[in-house]
Amino acid sequence: FIGCYAFYMTALQGDINLPNQITEISSDAFRACPELVSINVPTGIDYVPCAFVRECPQFTTIKMHPGIRTVKSWAFENCPLLTTVDLNDQITTIEEYAFYRAKAFTLTKLPEAVTFLGHSAFRETAITGTLTLPTGLKTMQNCVFGGSTIEGIVIPEGMTGFGTDNFYGCKSLTSVKLPSDMVTVPTNTFHDCTALESIDLPKGLTNIDYAAFCNAGLTSITLPEGIKKIESYAFENTKLTTFRVPDGFTDDMVSYSLQNCKQLRTVY
Repeated sequence: FIGCYAFYMTALQGDINLPNQITEISSDAFRACPELVSINVPTGIDYVPCAFVRECPQFTTIKMHPGIRTVKSWAFENCPLLTTVDLNDQITTIEEYAFYRAKAFTLTKLPEAVTFLGHSAFRETAITGTLTLPTGLKTMQNCVFGGSTIEGIVIPEGMTGFGTDNFYGCKSLTSVKLPSDMVTVPTNTFHDCTALESIDLPKGLTNIDYAAFCNAGLTSITLPEGIKKIESYAFENTKLTTFRVPDGFTDDMVSYSLQNCKQLRTVY
């Protein structure tokens, strides 16, 4: 057993090899160790502990065994040199702020077993290319990929929880595939995605929430037939030149969704 803050801000150096007999590690155990470079997760536990190596400025490598199921909150938050992470195929849960500001870590894919992504789990991390989310993913909380370098995203069908701000400030995002069963684009989802020039909205979409595409790079948009509500500032300050609405659409808030769209010439 290793207790809370057991080695907090201690002068541990280099590589640490924890014995596999350890069956519990409490939160913040190795937090803010200024010279810690790498550490393993003992086989006696099936999680990466909460705030495990949070704020360790020289930390580069986490050694995770195949039995890990959960990466707990704040585990690698603000580890700017973290590069080596093996997210094994058994991981189901990545909690809030797990990799927040781990800016040297490059995410290329998520384990297919993942069903839950917590608030800001990969916020401000490096993500290359297009990320296809696992087909079994059920919940994305808020701002999961906010401010990251993600370039493309494929969101699966069947999600039951999709929070706000999930791609806020993703300035490299150019490609988005939304699920056909999505009914709402939540608040600030693509806010400040300045490279996102086009998107196909699902036919069953009914709501576009507050500032969902505010300051995105969109040049044209076609609303699906079933759209019922567009909230204020949904498309504010975009590069829209055309805005197509379905026949009979009378939402009196539509004008407030198009604030400061200076290039808009056609609404029909």
